Amino acid sequence: MAADQQQERKPQQQEEAAYERYMKRPPSSWLGWTLDVVGNTLGAVNMSPIYFDTAALRQKIGKLQSLKSELVTQDMIDGITRSWSIVCHCLEKNTATCPPMGIFMMNRTFLQMTDTCINAAQYFLDHPEIATEPLMEKRVIFVSGLPRTGTTMTQKLIGADPANRAALLFEMCHMVNPFPPCKSKDERDKDPRLQQLESLWYGAEQLVPGYFNRVNESHYTAPNEPDEELAILYWLGLSLMHIPRLGKEYCDYFIEPNKEFAYKWLKVFFQTLHHAWAPKGYWILKSPVHALWLDSLHAVFPDAKVVFTHRDPLDTIPSFCALEENYISHLFKENTYDKNEMSEISLRLWKTASDRTVEWQKRTDQSVYFNIPYQAITREPLATAARLYERFGIPMSDAAREAMAEWLRTNPQGKYGRAHYSLEQYGLHADELRPLFVEYKETLCKYVPPPAAATTSPPSSPL
Repeated sequence: MAADQQQERKPQQQEEAAYERYMKRPPSSWLGWTLDVVGNTLGAVNMSPIYFDTAALRQKIGKLQSLKSELVTQDMIDGITRSWSIVCHCLEKNTATCPPMGIFMMNRTFLQMTDTCINAAQYFLDHPEIATEPLMEKRVIFVSGLPRTGTTMTQKLIGADPANRAALLFEMCHMVNPFPPCKSKDERDKDPRLQQLESLWYGAEQLVPGYFNRVNESHYTAPNEPDEELAILYWLGLSLMHIPRLGKEYCDYFIEPNKEFAYKWLKVFFQTLHHAWAPKGYWILKSPVHALWLDSLHAVFPDAKVVFTHRDPLDTIPSFCALEENYISHLFKENTYDKNEMSEISLRLWKTASDRTVEWQKRTDQSVYFNIPYQAITREPLATAARLYERFGIPMSDAAREAMAEWLRTNPQGKYGRAHYSLEQYGLHADELRPLFVEYKETLCKYVPPPAAATTSPPSSPL
């Protein structure tokens, strides 16, 4: 019996060993090592030159008060100021477990974010004609849902329609100045900011070797790829991926339901892009965080459509934990990244989002939203896209079908690798999670396969 049990345990041991090799923190480069040594050595005598520069962050955000305009209103400024004030407070409270290299990287990142916010407000002030642009809110489709449910695939699939437009990462990223916006597809494809962002990413790899390869196994991202407007929310002090680093107090703030100031900012930003180069069809926006703030979204974009993707949270939550760990584990000192705390934060975030999604749909006209089970978008993506278009009264052109089919052919699932994760690796247990999501699963996650003759479609794509 013991031999049998040992034989049964062997595959699990192999899987656990593979996971540990996979998740092992990549070795620091000489630059990262130097930052850590200098910071830790001088920090022992309270002389470290590497510290969270919250004074600079507060000073930069204070400049917003002088940039109020018809487009950037006082309530938007107040919301952004509060967000960054909370970020600063949490940074000052959570320094003990952050290595000097992590402090250096976060300082640089947050200062770039606030600089981009100020640059944007200045651009809005200098271009009042943006306010006269015909409103684009009737031409917006938001894609949301819990993370790891197919939101990325859905955005890129319908964004492949030549009539639609999804902003590329470099058009929204704080690492390069997004202004002025591109005026055409040709201009965008040749924009020097693409190369500039690639070079900056190469610099980040010198500090954390292999970083982007690891991230891309969970969520592929590149300067010339459509991405989520979470990149814009970063400028406002709303940083989903930094929640574990900033702590539970920041999580409390992040899940507060009223984020109208953020959606007003998003509206002005996309109105700016629309003014420069408007799509013939729809803007395709996407982020899981929209599921947390649906009332704010609908208040600012009352005519927008919302697409929700759904998947069993027992799969999505550990997948998000693995993605999060890939993103920020290097911002923690060795052996201080708490996977259980990460899973608690993740569970709180996405339990709140799932509850709000169910409740919002109960009181919202069904013509406003469309639900997509995970199996539908992965097993029959073209048929699912056709049903989405039909729900919203959008004609599906031959060019759209061909472009979507081509995107599917060139983006097979697992193209950039696969992340490894399980509930147990994050201290989670299925029996404890299932009761928390009963209504969500029964209401929104059920998948009804189409007739066998209708299931033929190109292979599924990475999420």
